[in-house]
Amino acid sequence: SSEEAQHRVQLADFCFKALTKKMPKPAVSSDDLLQLVVENVFAACRAGSEKARLMIPRILSFLTQPDMPGWLCVLVNACTASVPEWMFLQWQPQLLALMSTDSKDAITHTLARLCKAYPQALLYSVILAHDQLKEAAIVPELTEAAFKEFQKALGGAWAHGNRLLEELFQLHDPDLMVKDLRDELKGIPDDKMLNLDRQKTLASDAIASAIKVFSSHSIKKRCGSYATAIVTVLNGATKDLAKGGKNSKSFAKAITKITQDLYLVEFKDADRRRMRKQTNLGAYSQYLADFQPDATCHLEIPGQYTGVSKPLPDHHVHIQGFGDGVKILPSIRRPKRVSLLGDDELNYHFLVKAGEDLRTDDRMQQVFAVMNAMMRRDPVCNQQSLSLRRYAVVPMSTRVGVLEWMDNTQPVKEFIQGGFTPHETDSYHRMAGHYNTFLKKYEPGRKDPTVAAFTALLSKGTASDVVKSFNERSQFLRSTILRDNLKAMADGPEAFFNIRQHFGRTLSTMNACHYLLGIGDRHLSNSMVDLTSGGIVGIDFGHNFGSATQLLPVPELFPFRLTRQFESVFVPHSRDGLLRHVMIHVLKCMRENADSLVSVLEVFVNEPTLDWQQHARKVAKSTFKSASEHEGSQVLQSQAGSLDDVIDNFAKENVLIAEAKLRGEHPATVMCRDLAKNQKMKNILSKVKELALGQRDSIRRGIPLASALSVEDQVDCLLDLATDPNVLGRAWKGWEPYV
Repeated sequence: SSEEAQHRVQLADFCFKALTKKMPKPAVSSDDLLQLVVENVFAACRAGSEKARLMIPRILSFLTQPDMPGWLCVLVNACTASVPEWMFLQWQPQLLALMSTDSKDAITHTLARLCKAYPQALLYSVILAHDQLKEAAIVPELTEAAFKEFQKALGGAWAHGNRLLEELFQLHDPDLMVKDLRDELKGIPDDKMLNLDRQKTLASDAIASAIKVFSSHSIKKRCGSYATAIVTVLNGATKDLAKGGKNSKSFAKAITKITQDLYLVEFKDADRRRMRKQTNLGAYSQYLADFQPDATCHLEIPGQYTGVSKPLPDHHVHIQGFGDGVKILPSIRRPKRVSLLGDDELNYHFLVKAGEDLRTDDRMQQVFAVMNAMMRRDPVCNQQSLSLRRYAVVPMSTRVGVLEWMDNTQPVKEFIQGGFTPHETDSYHRMAGHYNTFLKKYEPGRKDPTVAAFTALLSKGTASDVVKSFNERSQFLRSTILRDNLKAMADGPEAFFNIRQHFGRTLSTMNACHYLLGIGDRHLSNSMVDLTSGGIVGIDFGHNFGSATQLLPVPELFPFRLTRQFESVFVPHSRDGLLRHVMIHVLKCMRENADSLVSVLEVFVNEPTLDWQQHARKVAKSTFKSASEHEGSQVLQSQAGSLDDVIDNFAKENVLIAEAKLRGEHPATVMCRDLAKNQKMKNILSKVKELALGQRDSIRRGIPLASALSVEDQVDCLLDLATDPNVLGRAWKGWEPYV
């Protein structure tokens, strides 16, 4: 019964907290407590408890512990056998991450059941996980046998799914493919965790894969002689590796030669321009242009499995074909929008991103789903319909994936610019010039200020000068452009009131949740406005868990975006009204469910994405180098032991920071901890920390740093930091803090 399930969840939660020392331990053994957690969570799942389903990652986290008791795998395997398969759909990343551990026996049968029951829900996750294990050379015989069982359960979907992702990769620009290959090859000799044989294998596999791609008819058709020249270089590279791979030094030298040879291949401007104007799908992939569904395996439109309720695959939409047109986005990676034609006679738009690992975005969407479930169960949040808008993200491999295209949305930057008068268009451009003029004071003689100017501004700029200059720039535009554009969407005052309320609730919910996850880089193109409701949707989560503060040469010193245009939407009310109250409710809800949230985040520890691995190496290398240059480096090395240990600890430290936020640690303290990891700040760290801490009369400075804050104080500190002109006036120009 639901009442019994509720009691089981309460008992499991009590035992979990006792195990993790968050409350006094009762007079029973740890093994008994662990057994009670497992048995009661899965018993409650069988009774249909949503809260129990959200506790599954807690159990999976125990399976990753080094001191895991041997009987736990047997118990988990037995208890999951009778739990409905769909209840595990939401936790695919956590389950598949365990396939590379000693705990795989606990979940192999569950994964096999999932593959059989919902093959197209698991298809791309299994392909990606298997490819990763092979790349890492950690596929023991038993694990390989398990994946063969999964492949058999997936049936014809396995072959068709692999073909689809290969063809979607063809939408990637060839010059970017070469750049990605060069970057991949350059990183292999630097990876000291790999022996020479493994390094040579990875390089050879990468080159062989590239030869296959550049030998394809579609690539040759698109870029002509460039593809032929690249294949010639790569064929020579295979010989270079064979000759020069006798020791680490000669291998590194061979890799350097290969990457230089690739760089020197000329891509004629005329060919490049012609290629970038191609908007017909057939120019990229004739297979996709001529796509016909297979009678034995009809592929589904991606993103139909939410994991929140039992799916009904018989009612899912299948791919009937692809639209003829391709929309090329004008960003650095030049992703392509394609149209999938469903068998329901509707078009489904997806953005194809190649050369990127979309697992970070996918996992963020997973965390958002958990946060939404928590807010649904919270009476206050549910009453106000607080939630994060989500969209489907489907990583198909480590180098290609698709994102659901959100129709009827527009980047905030375009939305604001759409309300410019001709005079304001000119003023907008003059704002950037005004900032450049101000920055030149800190880097004399430069026409265009560099990172050095921002570094000098962070350390030498006085509060009075920075605030004065920032306020001058802010006056270049009406403060109410965003408000006026939202008002233009409404039929009357009552409709505008509803749009403004929805804008405020979605903005505050997003800001609160993004703060907990350390999501940064919130420039004006990384948030979308829903043109039907006025809601705000965040996109692109490449900077997460504080990396925008830890890694960027001009670190972000604000927790989220709440600049002048956003605040003015609520005039005559201040940020202390709706914005503050919603943030308080959301953070209170998250803090009350901290254990479940942290358990979900641990997938980043157990299976770091490529983004996290790259971030870890940047932080680790600079930290290790810095420590070796100073006295006291023994302290760091005694904690970390080696560069590899620092890399291993990176993910765990990020999750600990999220835990600290959930405990109510002062936002300025959290910011200072992130800044300490940014080695580009090491010479001016004390001055930059002072900016984070705030001036003497600031709200955040008046709240004690040492103790855990109330939710109200935490929100007040965040709002103060996000709107401080002395901080915003030193931000990177591309963030446009004055808009």
